[in-house]
Amino acid sequence: MTKNDSITVSVQLRESSQPIVYENVLNSYQKGDLFVIYTDDEKSYKHPMDTIWRVVEEYGYHGRDKR
Repeated sequence: MTKNDSITVSVQLRESSQPIVYENVLNSYQKGDLFVIYTDDEKSYKHPMDTIWRVVEEYGYHGRDKR
């Protein structure tokens, strides 16, 4: 995977006003009670599911016609 294949993930926690934004994300998934974000620098960030209000994943441009 290259940086062009990576995505941006924003995690909005229940008790925070601003999202936590992760750049160059290779994978995001739920494992048990945790939401896991794996980045291209081989770091994993884990958030308990019950503390998350919203997750936004931005995949970027995929060659679709913008109308």
